[in-house]
Amino acid sequence: MIAGCDGIALHLNASLSESSNNTITGNLFGTDRFGNSQLSSDDTTYSNYDNIVITSSSNNIIGGADPVDRNIISGALDANDEGEGININGSASTGNQIIG
Repeated sequence: MIAGCDGIALHLNASLSESSNNTITGNLFGTDRFGNSQLSSDDTTYSNYDNIVITSSSNNIIGGADPVDRNIISGALDANDEGEGININGSASTGNQIIG
């Protein structure tokens, strides 16, 4: 379970090493520990503003075809109930896949 981040839960950024060619599988972003319900912005201790951000990074895979590889992504909220589940940006962000 990945929750309680004051900002971005997972950021793959080209300015950091090893931001390309990653596989992200089997995670719960912004949910309770069972993946059954979204954490609300009322509980700012656990809510993420953005769950996954890929910035100018390439060939990353989020999820997979097998059910055990899926990511459950929810609860991307700030105090204004705004946020993003997955944000891919930057012209070098090529070959990224979201599966499942």
